[in-house]
Amino acid sequence: MLLECRSCWPHLLGIAGLSILSLPLTLLYPLPLKVVVDSVLGTQPLPSWLVRSVPLLRARGASLEAAIGILVGIALLVSVQNLAAWWLQTYTGEKLVWDFRARLLDHVQRLPLVFHDRYGATDSVYRIQHDAPSIQYVTIQGLVPLMTAVFTLVGMIVVTARMDVALAGIALTITPALFVLSLGCSRIVRKRS
Repeated sequence: MLLECRSCWPHLLGIAGLSILSLPLTLLYPLPLKVVVDSVLGTQPLPSWLVRSVPLLRARGASLEAAIGILVGIALLVSVQNLAAWWLQTYTGEKLVWDFRARLLDHVQRLPLVFHDRYGATDSVYRIQHDAPSIQYVTIQGLVPLMTAVFTLVGMIVVTARMDVALAGIALTITPALFVLSLGCSRIVRKRS
């Protein structure tokens, strides 16, 4: 399967990068709430990095505008990231399916006529038409999310360990139990589906 995807590795890495980028962007959403609570409702000044980056915010009443601007900016960045990820996933998925179908068609045309007499031409056409998209599902909806989840897990462990080593240890002891439970549930779902 991985050899079939070798022409799209840069695209798949781009999709993985965009997926990983969504995590820090999503973590920025509490920032406007912090500005509202601390600077609009509270008495703390705006964060210095914000005042340095936008000089118009030096005025006292600009705290709410800053929070709204930050929220709109984060939403815009997340939307652009989602659009880029969707476009790249669609392009890469269609390219994978197109290339795989071309290889399957080339293989089917080289098969002996006895094969086609035994199984019929419709079997080969069905395989090319309906089984070829599985490469898209496995790579884009399976492999890339798996890589993203692994990087997210490692990042969460690192961040948690920097905050509190004991908390990270507790999280790591719970992780195998959650993994076993997840495997058990997925087997049940697969049987019933």
